[in-house]
Amino acid sequence: MCIYLRSNISYCLRNEVIANDEFEILSIDIKKPHSKTFNVTAAYRPPSCTSGFFEALEAIVRAVDMESKEQIIIGDFNCNYLMDRNNMHLSQLKQLSSTYQFQQLINEPTRITLNSSTLIDVILINEPSRILKSGVVHIGLSDHSLVYAVRKFSMPSKNTHKHVTTRSFKNFDANAFREDLKSAPWESLRNCATPDEMVEVWSNMFLKIADAHAPMRTRRVKNKKSPWITTELRELITGRNRLKRQAILTKQPSIWDEYKKERNRINNEIKKQK
Repeated sequence: MCIYLRSNISYCLRNEVIANDEFEILSIDIKKPHSKTFNVTAAYRPPSCTSGFFEALEAIVRAVDMESKEQIIIGDFNCNYLMDRNNMHLSQLKQLSSTYQFQQLINEPTRITLNSSTLIDVILINEPSRILKSGVVHIGLSDHSLVYAVRKFSMPSKNTHKHVTTRSFKNFDANAFREDLKSAPWESLRNCATPDEMVEVWSNMFLKIADAHAPMRTRRVKNKKSPWITTELRELITGRNRLKRQAILTKQPSIWDEYKKERNRINNEIKKQK
C-alpha cells in the first residue's frame, strides 16, 4: 500500500497503524496551510484475510474521530457493495461506516471480468460536502478500474517549469574562437608551481574566451513528467483503454482476450521505454 503526494504538500504518518502480515493499512494527516488538517487512510484487505482488519481500521478511525478531523478512507476491501445480501465482512464495513457517519461515494462496479462484476474498491468520507465529484474510470492498466474523488483543496501553485543553463551558440564563430585560443598567453602555465595551479590558470583563460564567444544563458523549459511516454505510446494506451470499455459493454470473450493481450504488450513496451 502506498500514497503519492505532491512534494509541496505537508503530511505526517499516524502512529495508530498496526503492523500485520495479513493486510495493509497506511494512514496520514495532511496539513493544509491556514486550514484544518484532514486524514487520508488507504487500506487493502486480501480475500484470504479472515480477522483483525476491521478492528485495526476502526482503531485509526476512532482516534481520528476523537480529534474531530475530516476523514477519507480509500482502498480495496474485497467486500462487494453490489451483493443482494450482506456477508460478514460487508456487514462489518457497513457497520463501521454507520457508526462514524461515513458516506460511500462509489456506486458502480470497479472490477469487471468476463464472468463477474463487483464493487470492491471504495471511497468513504465523513464530510461529503467537501467532495466536488467522484466516480470510476475504466482504464486498461489493471483488472480493477480507477476510483477517484476530487476534493476542494487550494494550494499555492507550483511552478511546472524548470530552468536550465547552457551555452548559446547563436553568434558563435569557430574561426574567431580558434584564433583567440591561439593568442592566449598559454606560456604563463610554465610559471605555475603545482598541477592544481596550472589547472586553475588554464581553466580561467579557456572559460574567459569561451564566455566571450558562447556566453552562458539561462532559459525556462517545461517539465516532462514521464519522458518515456511518447506520442506513439499514448496512442497505444488510448487504444488499450478503448478495448477495455468495449469488452465491458459487449461481454464478448474474444474482445476480452484481445484487451488482455494488448494490455500485456503495452506494459512490456512501457518497461522498455523506461
